[in-house]
Amino acid sequence: MKFYVNDYPFEIYAKEDASQISHNDIILGAASAEQVMHYYDLVQKGNIKGKTAFDFVVSNYKKVVSDVKESFKIIEAAGGIASKDDNLLLIHRLGKWDLPKGKMEKGESPEETAVREVEEECGVKVTIGDKIGESWHTYNHKGKKILKCTHWYKMDCVEDSALKPQEEEGIDKVVWLSKEEAEKEIINDSYASIVDIFLKYKSTL
Repeated sequence: MKFYVNDYPFEIYAKEDASQISHNDIILGAASAEQVMHYYDLVQKGNIKGKTAFDFVVSNYKKVVSDVKESFKIIEAAGGIASKDDNLLLIHRLGKWDLPKGKMEKGESPEETAVREVEEECGVKVTIGDKIGESWHTYNHKGKKILKCTHWYKMDCVEDSALKPQEEEGIDKVVWLSKEEAEKEIINDSYASIVDIFLKYKSTL
């Protein structure tokens, strides 16, 4: 399981998968859920400086992941990377480049949420394609620890004549960019979890 804390990647590995870990990361062997949350607290308090990744090698993968998740309130969301004429749809929200997404409403499937959110945030009509993957990131809301899981999908735009940013969601731009331009903007000025999903999307093309 991989999740982000203030753009710091935290990844939990089963012991048999430890060979995948980069030696540039901070590696903790025989880790527990308590250790994962200890480093979570250090990052949240600003006690970790510089760019690094935290990798936790565990003996009981399912239990540690379950225990870590129980430390948070889980929220699910969905979004997509929409394409048209070989261009990709990006939004600019709260000072960073981003991809359209939003929280799942009661009774919705991830696919339904993804389509609704992309259409609402960008003023377009889309059809949904294959799932790209999931991203996880944490934040605090009203004193509660939140772990958000976002489901991501490929999409085709079928109508964009009403292209418009949903300003009440903090979006000030909705733009079509070439794949190369989109990659440059996301890598240079977006969130680490968004960079991950974009690169995963790129690997499927």
